[in-house]
Amino acid sequence: MSQDENVYAGLYQTDAAISEGNSGGPLLNLEGQVIGINTAVSSQGTNIGFAIPVTKEFIQATLSSIQRDKQISRPFIGIQYTDIDRKVKQAFNISSNDGIVIIQVVEDSPADLA
Repeated sequence: MSQDENVYAGLYQTDAAISEGNSGGPLLNLEGQVIGINTAVSSQGTNIGFAIPVTKEFIQATLSSIQRDKQISRPFIGIQYTDIDRKVKQAFNISSNDGIVIIQVVEDSPADLA
């Protein structure tokens, strides 16, 4: 994927405060309705966050998963990472504009066990 492609396609862009470790909160419209789930912060901008849109399809898939598995399943790899930007390229002597740099692997996580 080139740097010009939008890796956040399909997400809502927001300036709502999303602190590290505090993602997953609701994104509300002016009527107080939940329209998204705050999930990511851009490392390439200031106060730019992204939210997963809460659509009818999203809700149906989530409810089906709960009914089938009796719980909400959340994927967990077990890494902390950062997007490759100008500063990361320089700090790690990276030539590529694409991808991520893994900063930490969580002990006993799927990534650690792999």
